[in-house]
This record gives sequence, structure tokens and C-alpha cells, in this order.
Amino acid sequence: MSSTNSPLTLTYKTVKNVPIQLDVYPPTKAGDSTSVNSAGEIAAVLWFHGGGLTFGNRTNFFPKWLQTRTTGLIPTGSITAHDVVDDVKDAFAFLRGPAFSSALDALAAEGKLPFAKFRIDPKSIAVAGSSAGGTCAYFAAMHVEPKPACVLSVFATGGDLLISHYFEPKTEPFLRGRPLLDPSRSQDYLYPLSPSVASDIVADSPLAFNPPAGPGLPPIPANPRMPLALLYLQLGTYLDYYTGEHEPSLSKALRAASAEAGSDPEAKKPKHSAIFPQFGVDSSWPATLLIHGSDDTAVPVTESQNIYEALQRAGVPSRIKIVQGEDHFFEQTPDAEDIHGKLFDDAASFLKRRLTMALASPAIARAATPVTLIYKNVDPKLPIKMDVYPPPGASSAHGEIGAVLWFHGGGFTFGNRASFFPKWLQRRVNDLGIAFISADYRLIPTGSITAHDIIEDVKDAFAFLRTQFNSTLEVMDTQGLLPFEKFRLDPRGIAVAGSSAGGTAAYFAAMHVSPKPAACLSIFATGGDCLNPHYFIPKTEPFIRGRPLLDPSRSKDYLYPIASSVASEVISDSPLAFNPPAGPGLPPLPANPRMPLALLYLQLGTYLDYYTGEYGLSEVLRAASESDGPDSNSSPKTDGSKSTKPKFHTILTSGFRNASSSSKSAGTGKGSDSTNPLRPFIPAKHLPLFPQFNVDASWPPTLLIHGSEDTSVPVSESKRMYELLQEAGVASRLTIVEGEDHFFDQAIGKPSEEDDNERERKFGAVFDGAAGFLRRRIDAAKSGQIGGGRVRSRSRSAGQRK
Repeated sequence: MSSTNSPLTLTYKTVKNVPIQLDVYPPTKAGDSTSVNSAGEIAAVLWFHGGGLTFGNRTNFFPKWLQTRTTGLIPTGSITAHDVVDDVKDAFAFLRGPAFSSALDALAAEGKLPFAKFRIDPKSIAVAGSSAGGTCAYFAAMHVEPKPACVLSVFATGGDLLISHYFEPKTEPFLRGRPLLDPSRSQDYLYPLSPSVASDIVADSPLAFNPPAGPGLPPIPANPRMPLALLYLQLGTYLDYYTGEHEPSLSKALRAASAEAGSDPEAKKPKHSAIFPQFGVDSSWPATLLIHGSDDTAVPVTESQNIYEALQRAGVPSRIKIVQGEDHFFEQTPDAEDIHGKLFDDAASFLKRRLTMALASPAIARAATPVTLIYKNVDPKLPIKMDVYPPPGASSAHGEIGAVLWFHGGGFTFGNRASFFPKWLQRRVNDLGIAFISADYRLIPTGSITAHDIIEDVKDAFAFLRTQFNSTLEVMDTQGLLPFEKFRLDPRGIAVAGSSAGGTAAYFAAMHVSPKPAACLSIFATGGDCLNPHYFIPKTEPFIRGRPLLDPSRSKDYLYPIASSVASEVISDSPLAFNPPAGPGLPPLPANPRMPLALLYLQLGTYLDYYTGEYGLSEVLRAASESDGPDSNSSPKTDGSKSTKPKFHTILTSGFRNASSSSKSAGTGKGSDSTNPLRPFIPAKHLPLFPQFNVDASWPPTLLIHGSEDTSVPVSESKRMYELLQEAGVASRLTIVEGEDHFFDQAIGKPSEEDDNERERKFGAVFDGAAGFLRRRIDAAKSGQIGGGRVRSRSRSAGQRK
């Protein structure tokens, strides 16, 4: 092998007068045409060193075989893994922004640049790291936007930080059989930290050794920080230092929780979930290669196996290579090149392939990955995001284009912008020259979040697209961070769409966003009749596709009164995650504890309590539905007999509202569906959450699609909403897809190409109709035409293509 080139050291950030640095090793030559893009920019690999996040620097555990960069170390000052996340993000920002190129330009002008000047393609930066440095690589995959080109993880921590290895004290040697450490020799670094440690911030703590104590023994660490990660593992307190949660001790809480079946670990709090990679995997994660020794005693191989399984479930291109018989840092041994040369070649080839793809034309990059933008910050720890899928060939030179803003399903309790993603719609609207944008929103039950907060998120998403989106792309384009040609949105031409609970969010936009969206596409949406007994009557028999009823005790933390670990958190991203099926032919089992919540609330008849935040509302509605009505005290008639007035649940299910002589006029303004006998029991402050009570003539043109056999959201919801839209004179159409249940438009989990083809065969005409509706209405809005009015409004059933 050739010797390592001399690097150039640059400071990419300064924290309290402490410079945080990276070393730049330039390529020996530009190489073939695939190693540069059309602008002459090259790709790069950003490496993070190991050391348990407690010691080391950019030259330690250096991967000469791969041919670094320093992070803040813990415990120093108030540094935790949260600060390391910021370091990782700032390192990417430095390389992608003008600062890196400007630094090279300045050194070249002074004649101090020790190599030929070059430029880095901002979208062609891979991330890699070993041990704790692998955790940093995971942080980049989770938190850096745009995402790194790919991830190389070498025996990384972070794949499963909630295994007992991290919080159970050790009483016997566990690392290569080495004797246990004496905690008294590291007293200054144990909580509470000594003032000399607590007041310092360190980003460079190199390997240093004293001679071995005897023949055949390893050298003795001369740097007092070197044993710390192992000592924290030995004491079972590593996660306390990692998170900064000492009082109360997170490790102690996890030890107690590990003995309690079905517990929801405290580590899932939002303030800490950001530093637990196992909770941060979703479909936007970059392609990943994981390497791990089968006999690793410092970081169990199960960590890489766990993150690999999560990546597979999320549909992320990923591979794992388990090196049999090897322990931690096996690639640092003197004979590693001879033994593992092919493995090293494979890792380098993986990086080269992915970086070559990233260097390719923007059109290729655009087809694979959206750009993620933050449209609002609830607080510094909770950015709420949207993914932007531009149409091919979009350019500001071609004028402003329209967009479809999509909201995902999940009962408002789980999911993210990649969940239940309608590829069929995204592809179609993109092909029609329309941008497709999928947005997150806050979820219930988290903190004090209710549907009122989701309304605010919907309004803020529209406000961002209409007032800040174009300028945001301008800035990203100037910084070289935009992986496609810059384009502009026409604020008038933004339609809204969503499925299931996301359809309710679309209704929220139709109700509360001003100016109104260009159109509304509702797919098996809730909200057309939220006072259907389906929402407040407890279920005693299977009701969702015949699935067995859920065990409430398994979700007790999410039942009112909500556990403190849930009540104190606010989240907007809770992805789909599955465990293997319990048996052949059975569906995969949810691995995310939030996934069953909406169904559980429906089963218990309490969904509206969590939706509104009015706990006990469902009980009131149940009592009212079994009474003689809000205008009666059930007194006997004058002849002594009891009233024979029909009970509310009979009225609700018999179509009374449709037959009411006054209902025809009820849909012409706010207060539509006013004949609903349960409406008086809804507190006035919650009426804005009920789309059925907020239909008027200003509602945008709407297309509703629903399966006739939907067991999650009864088709009667879309039928009722369609009737209300018709009564209000809103241009509207209802398509009922015969014989289909909820989410008929996609396969849940990891669909195959065959699944997609089959759905296209069955539902292609329905899909084409939806995309065509959006295009027509967006074009009309952009041209200034008013979309309201009763224009060829109709209901129809859609059969399946044979």
C-alpha cells in the first residue's frame, strides 16, 4: 500500500475558543471521468473516529485502508451526544457551504496549499466511521439534510443502545477477558464530574500509552480518558453520560424497566430519540454498508444486525458483512490488509459506486431522492419537515409551477412523510409537471397535542410553501445544496391531498387555510362523519379485517391518563416498523408501539377523546346516543306511557339526517350537518375539528375516493361528506371502489414491483382520474379561475380492471 498523504488541517467550527478540526486528504489524482461531475467537482468521504465518544482525535483508529475529523468528546463541560450531533451537522455544512472552498482559495492565494486546489460536490459526500464514529455516521444519516450519498458503518454503536450491555453493571471481565477497571482511578470523570472536567470542553484527546506491566501484556493507557467508555459500560452507566441524564439516572430507569414486560423506554423521549439511531431509521436513510466482527466484545454484533433489520424494513438499500471470529477494531491489526483485503476492497467499491451515482446528472439524483425541508420549528429540538419531489425538467426559467401537498395516514397517532406514500400519485403528478410535497405533522397523543395543533401545522405548511419555499430553494441553490435545477411554485396553484387521517388534514386545509387550496383530494378519509358510532362505541368483536381485538395492557402508557414518558414528549415522526409475522400467511407484526393506537382507541370507543383532548367526550356521546335526545328529559307522556322517540343510535344509523327536511339548507354555510343530533354535545371550541360542520360554498373543488368495504373508515364518511359538499354547491365527485378495504392503493410494509403492477392493473383508471382532477384544478387556479360552484358534480362507483 502507498503511504498516507500529508493532510491539511482546517477548523470547521469553534466552541468556547476550542477549535473543532478536520484533516483533508486530497485524492492523488482526479481519476476517470466518473470521479468528477460536469462542474469539475469531486466526491468526498467524511470519516469519524472511534473512542466511545470519550477520547481520540482525527488521527486515532485511522483507516489507512480506506483513506478525519474530530467531534466534541464526553464527558467534557456539558457535552452529550446531542452536541456531537451538532458537530456532525456542522462538519457537513462546512464542506458543503462556501467556507471549505474559500479556505482552500485563501491558502492557495498565499501559496500555502500543499496540494492542487479542488472543489467538492455538495451532494456527493459519503459518511463513514468505526465504533462510536459509526454512531456519528448514523447521526449524519438521521439529521443531515440533504442526506449523505451513503453510509459506511464499521462495528458501530447505535444500532441497539437499549440492550443490557449499556445499562447493566458488569461483575466479570467482558472485553477480551481484560480485568475489570478500578473506578477510583477515574474518579474525576464519574458523576458528579470534578470541576476541572466539568469546566472543560475537549475535542482532541489522543491515544497515548505507557509500557506494558509485563511480558505479553498490553501497553497501559497514559491518557486518563482512554478507559472511560469501558468503565461506563462496566458500571452500567454509559447512557447517563451519552444522554446527560444523570439525575434521575437513565441507566437506572432502564434497569428497572427491563424487568417490566411491555415497558416503553424513557429513551424514546424526543429530547433523546434524536441520538438513538435505532429510532431514527426511515426510508430517507442513505444506502448503507455495515461491517462487524462476529465476536465483538466491545460492541455486540447484534447492534449492526438490529440496524440492518430496521433498514431492510424501511426499504433502504443495505448490506451487512459479518466477519467471522473477529473482535473490535480487527481492521487495525498489523496483518489486517493480508487477512481482510477483499473486505476492504468491497467497502471502497461500495463508496465509489454510490459516490459515482451522486456525481451523475441531477435528473438521476432527483428520481431517487427528494429534498427535505424544514417548514416550521416547534422548538429547537423539533423541526417539522416536508419532502419535495420536483417534476422532471422543472426550472425557474419555465415559470412557476403547481404543487400537491400530501398528508400521510396513521390515525394521527403514527407515521411520517414517507409512510403510506402514494408512489402512484407522486409519479403521475410529477409527470404532469407538478411538484409533489409530502409533509409531517405533530402526532397524538404526544405532550398536549390534539387535532387543534395539527390544524396549525397544516396552515403553517401552506404558509411556508406560499411565502418561503421559493426563497429557500434560492438559498440552497446558491450554496450548491440543491440536487436538481431550481424552480418556483405558484402560490395559487397548490392543491391538498391525503389518505385516511391525512385526508382529514386535507379537509383541515379546505376549512382553515386562506386563500383556499386549488383542490382537495380525499382518499378513504376520516372526518366526513366523526360522530358515527364507529368512533365512540366500544367493540367486543373483531372489526378491522377480522383481526383479533388488541390487548389494551400492551399500550397502557398511551391510554388516558397518559404516562409521563408520553405526556412529556412531542413528536412528528413515528415511522412504520414491523417484526416478522407470527406464522405463515399472517401479516407482519408492528414493531413501533404507536402503530396500533388509533385502532385501539376505536376498539375502546375513545378515539374522539384523544382527537379533541376532551377526555370523557366519547362517554358523553355514548350516553347521549342512548338517550331520548338533547331536547328531552325522558319524562313520561301525559297519558303515563314512556316516550317512544327513537334512540339516537337508531336515528344515526337509519339515515335520519339525510331525510331531514332542514338538511338541504344546512350545508350552505358554517354549521353544515346541523341536524346531527349529537352536535349539541360537542363543545363549541372543538367544532373546528369536525369537517362535517364546516362545509360551505368556499370549500375548494373536491374528489373523494373510498373503498366500499372499508373496515377502518366506513365508506359512509365519504358519502356523507359528498352530500354536504353537494348541498353547499361545491364542485365535487365521489368514486367508490367496489370490494376494497382501507389502503387498497398500496401494500403495507415492503411492496414488490409485482405488487405495484397488480395495483396499477386494478386501479389504474382511478389513479389516472385523481391525477387528472388535480392537474385541471391546479391549472385553473394558476390562471385565476374560481374553482367553486356546482360543476358536473357526481358520484360513481369504480369497478376493478379485469
